[in-house]
Amino acid sequence: MEASETPRGRNWLSNFVPEQQVAAKRLLDAVEFVGQDQFRNGLVRLISRLPKKAQKPIALVPVREMAAGQNYFGPDKNASPRLLNSGSFPGSEGIVANVLGALRRQNGNDGPFVAAPSLKNMRAARCRTVLYVDDFSGSGKRILDFHRSFMASKTMKSWKSYGLVKFHVAVFAATPRAREVLKFTFGNQNVHVVQSCPTFTSQHWTSDELAEIRSLCTPHNEKGAPFGFRETGALLAFTHTAPNNLPAVLWKQIPQWHSFFEGKAVPSDILLLFGRPRREFRIQQALLAMGQKTLSTGSWRKFAGEMIGETVLVLAAITSRKRTVGEIAAASGLTEQDVSHLIDLCRRWGLISPNSLHITDTGLAELRHARSLGSSPPKQKELPLPPSPYYPKQLRVGR
Repeated sequence: MEASETPRGRNWLSNFVPEQQVAAKRLLDAVEFVGQDQFRNGLVRLISRLPKKAQKPIALVPVREMAAGQNYFGPDKNASPRLLNSGSFPGSEGIVANVLGALRRQNGNDGPFVAAPSLKNMRAARCRTVLYVDDFSGSGKRILDFHRSFMASKTMKSWKSYGLVKFHVAVFAATPRAREVLKFTFGNQNVHVVQSCPTFTSQHWTSDELAEIRSLCTPHNEKGAPFGFRETGALLAFTHTAPNNLPAVLWKQIPQWHSFFEGKAVPSDILLLFGRPRREFRIQQALLAMGQKTLSTGSWRKFAGEMIGETVLVLAAITSRKRTVGEIAAASGLTEQDVSHLIDLCRRWGLISPNSLHITDTGLAELRHARSLGSSPPKQKELPLPPSPYYPKQLRVGR
C-alpha cells in the first residue's frame, strides 16, 4: 500500500486543491518507511563488521542532543555518562542505546566492545576506538555537536593527541551531504552507513515535477525550513521518529491542517507502512534512472530470484559508471552492506574485475541475456514454460 492510499494519506492530500494533489501524492509516496526490524538488523550487521576495520576494543557511544558547552562526561571522571538530558523523554538515542547494549551483551565481556563507555571503563579496557552511533544524519550537525561535547573532556583530548584513540561514526541512514561533512571531520574510511537517505535530488522526478513539489513545500516555512532542517529535503522516516529533515509540509501542526506525521512523532495508524521495501517498484525506478529502459520493463524479473535481481542492479549501476560502493548503493536503492556483499559474489563469478569496479565480458553477457528476456518474442505458437524457468545464462548458485 502507498502512503497516499492510507486514510491518513488521503486526509493529508485534502489539504491541497485538486491541481496540487498529483504533486503532493508524488512527494508523500517518495518517503521511505524504515521498520524496526530493518533498522535494528541493519545497524547490528554494520557494527558487527567494524572490529575487522577498526582497532579494538571499541567504545559504543549512542549520539544524543547536547546543550551548548556541555561536557559529555560531567565532573565525575569515573561516572557513567547520562544518556538523556534532565527532563527529557527517550528519543532515538534510547533506541540506539538498546541496540548497542544487546550487541555488547551478545559478544560478552571478552568481546570487542567496551561496557558503559565511561572514562574509567575505557581506560581499564585500553579502548582504541570510539564509535559514535546514530539512527540518522541529515546535515551532520547533531553528530558534530556531540563530538565537541565528547571532546570537552581533557582526558579525551589527551588520548586523541597521543594517538591512543580513533573516532568512527556509524549511522543507519545519511544524506550525501551529511556523509561528506562527517568524512571531512572523521576521515573517509571512518564513516560507516547502512544506507543512503533518499532526498529530493535522488528521486526520479523530471525538472517540472521537482519544481511543482518545491512550490508545494515553499509556503510551509516551519521554523525557516520548508524543505527540512538546513534544506536537507530528506525523505525517510523510522517507526520511532520522523526527522525534522523531512519537508515541513509533511509534519507541521497548525489549526485546520491535516498532518501526516505529528511533528516528529509517527502516528500508530500508519505503522503498516513500515514493512519490507517495495522491491519490484524500486528495481524498476532505479533501472530507469540509470538509463536501462529495456531492463526496467523487461520480463527478466519473473525468472530471477531476489539475489539475482539485485546482482543485475549492481551490474547495471557499474555500466552506468558508478565507481564506489556508495554510488552504487545510491543508484540501486540497496544498502551499502548488500552492495559490498554482491560485489564480492560478482567477483567470485567473474562478472566484475578482481581489483576494480569494472564489468567483465561475462558480466556484459549476463546483462544482454537479461535484456533479451524483455524483447518481444516472434509470433509463433506458445510453448508451455518448464516448471523451473531457466535464469540466468551463466550464474549458478550452489546448493
